[in-house]
Amino acid sequence: MIQVRGYPFTDNPERNGVGKNLKVITYNINRGLSAFKKRHALAAIVKVLLESGAGLACLQEVWEEEGISENALETLTRRAWNNWIYNRNAVFPGGAQGNAVLSRHKVMHWNNVDVSMEKTEPRGFLDVRVRIEGTPMELAVICLHFGLKETERRVQVGRLLDYISCRTGKDDPVIVAGDFNDWRGVTHRRLKRESDLTIAGPAGGSCLARTFPSLFPMFPLDRIYYKNLELVRAGVPCGIGRRGLSDHLPVMAEFRIDR
Repeated sequence: MIQVRGYPFTDNPERNGVGKNLKVITYNINRGLSAFKKRHALAAIVKVLLESGAGLACLQEVWEEEGISENALETLTRRAWNNWIYNRNAVFPGGAQGNAVLSRHKVMHWNNVDVSMEKTEPRGFLDVRVRIEGTPMELAVICLHFGLKETERRVQVGRLLDYISCRTGKDDPVIVAGDFNDWRGVTHRRLKRESDLTIAGPAGGSCLARTFPSLFPMFPLDRIYYKNLELVRAGVPCGIGRRGLSDHLPVMAEFRIDR
């Protein structure tokens, strides 16, 4: 089932990302460019991230300009997220792009997993382990960007499932977030069938929020899955996920944390 629904994630007065609950946002930021890459939109995208109040941000298509020593996104977000993990996946003329995890919680360690396939754009996923402030919880946060072809995604989801099985315990809390490029729902059905992951859907249900293209959302490409956590609410944030800033819309989920 596919659904579009917005939630006012900015209504919580605890906006520093380390309040009572844990807020997570995933966003394919399209190299900091607007839909159709017509204008620079990085500053507006950062405003969306800041207004979300998220303690964790999983970002895809983070661009690093060739010849520039510091990533522009890191410069704009360093004050809000004191832990900034980025890994380059693909190199292009003029720069490179990859995935990033921004955390207001302490990062214990991290790892990048290459899931590239021959003759396709290089892909990978970040596994970042964070200690949630005020708790003994160590959370596995996996930020990914799967390939455009079904054959790619079939192999990549298999590697993801193997990785989670080998690198996390049965009772460990896990979040998997990113751009799944799963146009037909094949990956979603496989995750339901072969894993303990649950989709963070609108109204706490199994709906998938349409996120692409951002101007006229038709496809639920961007998602957050979780296990061993209590979901409070999830969906496309209303009021902050303005259409056209990127070619994707962001998705957010809020989880109850016992402190």
